[in-house]
Amino acid sequence: MCAERRQILYVGLTGGFAAGKSTVSKLLHDQFGIPVIDVDQAGRRAVEESPAVLAALHDAFGDAYFTAAAKLKRKKLGERVFRDEQARATLNRIVHPAMLKIVAAEMKQAAERTPRTPYVVVDAALLFELDLHKKMDVVVTVWAPLSVCQRRAGRRDGLTKTEVAARYQAQWSMAQKIVGADYTLDNSTTRAALRTAVRHLHYQLLDQAQQKRRRG
Repeated sequence: MCAERRQILYVGLTGGFAAGKSTVSKLLHDQFGIPVIDVDQAGRRAVEESPAVLAALHDAFGDAYFTAAAKLKRKKLGERVFRDEQARATLNRIVHPAMLKIVAAEMKQAAERTPRTPYVVVDAALLFELDLHKKMDVVVTVWAPLSVCQRRAGRRDGLTKTEVAARYQAQWSMAQKIVGADYTLDNSTTRAALRTAVRHLHYQLLDQAQQKRRRG
């Protein structure tokens, strides 16, 4: 284990679809300057920066999911994989290895670039499914009931309740994510309540980071 890995606390942040984990990571970054690694963005980079990944997706899904300029139609493919478990497994098999390499590199770079930061957040909807939780010191799950997630995603993305439920159910259940977490944030009410909860979480994570440094 490298020196940076011993000294900096790695915090896995997850939650159900539209539960608000990205809002939490943004609050931690904007209010406290905490570096955030976005695993979804790493997935996009895996597709955009790897001709091999793009070619494998084309072979697996065909021309219908690509533009004339050979760009992936992300929305169309997303609609397919959330209703087709086999297609989702194929997509994950192609993209996830390259994505995880990017995440590992970003974790190391975050520690090297900001050695004084107390902790780094890894924002990952599929934290448990990808086994990324095994590389974290602490896991935080952001929770909200399905009805609240449906309302938020409807406003944000224009998704129907059925579409939100499909995305919600394509991940580990909220019960599983809560059981696997060290901390749980309730995001079922107001933004003000969430900001207060995030502030409390930050100070708890500072304490965890200090304990890790003492262990050395």
